[in-house]
Amino acid sequence: MHIFIDESGLFATASNPKNWSSVGGVVIPDASLNAISSALNTLKIAHGIDPGTEFKRDRPDCSSEAYMVFLRTLDETGCTLHVTSTRSPPTETADLEAHKNNTIAAIRNYAKITPDANTHAEDVINLVRKISLQEYSQCILQTQMMCWMLPKILTHYSSIAPDELGRFNWILDRKNESETRYERAFKELYIGLIMTRSKRDLSAIMVGGGRDYSAFARAFSPNVDVGDLLQSSKHIYGIDHTHLIDSVMAVSFGSLLQDEFSLKDSKSSFGIQVADLLVSSVNRCIKRHYTENEKMATALGRLMINAPRMEDRCIMVAGYSSTRPIANAPAKIIKLMDDSSKKIYSQVFRTNYSKNCREQKNMQSTP
Repeated sequence: MHIFIDESGLFATASNPKNWSSVGGVVIPDASLNAISSALNTLKIAHGIDPGTEFKRDRPDCSSEAYMVFLRTLDETGCTLHVTSTRSPPTETADLEAHKNNTIAAIRNYAKITPDANTHAEDVINLVRKISLQEYSQCILQTQMMCWMLPKILTHYSSIAPDELGRFNWILDRKNESETRYERAFKELYIGLIMTRSKRDLSAIMVGGGRDYSAFARAFSPNVDVGDLLQSSKHIYGIDHTHLIDSVMAVSFGSLLQDEFSLKDSKSSFGIQVADLLVSSVNRCIKRHYTENEKMATALGRLMINAPRMEDRCIMVAGYSSTRPIANAPAKIIKLMDDSSKKIYSQVFRTNYSKNCREQKNMQSTP
């Protein structure tokens, strides 16, 4: 499968209540690449745009029947959309700075436990220090989005297209011809951050029900002693999962996240252009920039997957300060998306998973 990632918004703190930013990944199965490329060209032609150019400020809105057809085509060909959004009031500046400092401290702590990583760790810390808070926020949200989408992808495609799990091709939008400071920092951080979060969080991957993970296991599960792996994880991360030895699959995150990772110019990548259309549509919809926001929310939501936790929605809303409930118009839009999302996780699973997450969190906070 191919995962195309793009963003929409500025990721900067501001007093404007509509200061939303979003990062998103569009999953296109290998078998659907040609169909989606053709569908995008058809959409462009319907809007009077040459297939060789991109949508820019003339992006289609909810009044475009051609865009509604395009969204249905994405759904019918097995594509899914995964989005993390944030609203950044000025009060979050201090929390964002603290988060950045904590990340630097965590890198240093890892280097102490793993001395061979010490030299490289200092290089990474220097990169993190040099990026702005705005860039750091985008980096963290993009990493969180990738982490949150992984169990959804595995669970969903294991039942409808299990062979697609044997390949993960990550393509991110490249902003300039030469690699930017932000892109260098992200490439150094994302694997370690995803590994850490995956080890700290309980798995949201469903088993049974005819799901087939064999292609994923062949491609990304190394032949290692799981017991030793869990002991190493306990030593490095301070989280004891040794009781899960009979239900844990070893995963090579390097192979999964890095072997087919690339930055591409949107001009030469129809998949990045698709991601740009969808992620910007989500962000515009949350900010109520459409004439029929409810119609657009429902159409976009059909490409999403419901959350494994009862407390969450198909769109993950993240921030750096204490959790505040989403209210008013944005809450209504996100609920509409969630209501129309694919109900992969049952209510029973979500209830039990939420309970396990709370218990795990309590265990981690107990001295």
